[in-house]
Amino acid sequence: MTGGASLAVSLERVGTLLDVQPHKIQGLLAGRLAFSGTFDRPVLDGDLRLDKGRYEHEDLGILLQDISAVMDGNGEILNLRQFKASDGKKGTIQGMGEIRLDPGARFPYQATLTLDDLSPLHRDDILGNLNGTLSLSGRAEETSIKGSLRVRPLRLRLPERLPPDVVKLDVEEIGKGLRRPAAQVPARLRASLTGSFWISPWIFRP
Repeated sequence: MTGGASLAVSLERVGTLLDVQPHKIQGLLAGRLAFSGTFDRPVLDGDLRLDKGRYEHEDLGILLQDISAVMDGNGEILNLRQFKASDGKKGTIQGMGEIRLDPGARFPYQATLTLDDLSPLHRDDILGNLNGTLSLSGRAEETSIKGSLRVRPLRLRLPERLPPDVVKLDVEEIGKGLRRPAAQVPARLRASLTGSFWISPWIFRP
């Protein structure tokens, strides 16, 4: 197979068509790609660039903006040369990685992310800046995460009042006894708290 394409895609329009709620994505993905080889051994050449990207998860309060990425195809490997994003404040996240275009091996990949005072949660009940480096590797439906994170400071705000009594609902479970395959995400992470952390209205100093 051989072919090629020039891309200029609005991620916001793609997200609307695919109905990826509660995720909201924006940005312009543009570039040129040429592909050849076979379905078992695809070959990809060209480059892609993402500019003015933005990601938001309204339910969790996650927000990343000023997202940019540079990617290029080099035969059987798709390289992520550069990835950058900010939390809208002073925190940033940067990374690079690659994915091997090998369907038989289920597209193995690896990436490294560096977090610098990143505060991706825009919420009233939890706040903290993340610093450290994470290494991701795996393949389709499998991810392994290793690394070390420092959280400073950490602020948790507990509700001032407990919620009213919970109403009991009768629930009928559909498909009881059926086993669903779970996503495999083995992780070896080390997290540490430095400085002070607050659980309103108390203050702890480790």
